[in-house]
Amino acid sequence: MFVFLAIVGGGAGLYLAVCAIAAFGYLHPPKLAGPMPKEFAAQDWQQIQLASTPVLAANLDLKDSEIGFVLLHGWGGGQSTWAGLGQFLASKGYSVVIPALPGHAPNKAGITTFGVRESDIAIQLASELRKRGCKRVIGIGVSMGGSTLWLASEKDPSTFDGIVSEGAFATLSEAIPTWNAGRFPFGDVVLAPAATFAEKMSGIEVAKIRPVDGAGVFRGRPAIVLSCEFDSLVPLSNAKKLAEAAGVDVQMIPGSKHAEGYVTDPAAYERIVMNLVEQVK
Repeated sequence: MFVFLAIVGGGAGLYLAVCAIAAFGYLHPPKLAGPMPKEFAAQDWQQIQLASTPVLAANLDLKDSEIGFVLLHGWGGGQSTWAGLGQFLASKGYSVVIPALPGHAPNKAGITTFGVRESDIAIQLASELRKRGCKRVIGIGVSMGGSTLWLASEKDPSTFDGIVSEGAFATLSEAIPTWNAGRFPFGDVVLAPAATFAEKMSGIEVAKIRPVDGAGVFRGRPAIVLSCEFDSLVPLSNAKKLAEAAGVDVQMIPGSKHAEGYVTDPAAYERIVMNLVEQVK
């Protein structure tokens, strides 16, 4: 009996350890390393500290810029996510800031909180752009970055004049099981306790991270909700909920996987963004 109990206890301990490791992985995504994309090599771009965050910025000191942009990457991504679109917008004379969110290189401070603290950074950056003369501020975010924009709007509805979200989750409590199910068969069941571990490690409450509520607050204002055709990580149902709350239709990006909307068709993506610019002006 003692041997049996020892085996059971050891197995339970090992299982909980696996869940704890998974939770740690949620909060500490892999950090992208490597050379800065060529788009950021132009003299227009500077890596600076803004809102206590490493930020790539272009045209930041233009006076009376018509529109400024805050571009947010997703979980496990980085500033390079927006190299192409960032350079496109900068070339048109817009002010652009691209932060490295907590837990993502080169930001060594803090952990990922799936939009809770990231939304505070977004609010601060939008405020900084307005202080520097931007009359309007548009937020563009992919995956967790898109969800962060909606969370920021719930905290402070005046943060953005327009929002583009791509592949954003509607509620974290529904997103995590989907992510875990994609890891291995029955991953959503096996790793269910990992969310509780992550809450204890970070102080966040998964059930309260609901970007869909922020989309509802933003309803009636210029917004675009994008979904990638072959997104297996954040299914179309998320975009439908966000779009319904924001009072817009979902726009599909054909042939694209999760968080690859821009690289799949840069020209089409740029047209989408410029259409929103016209609505915001």
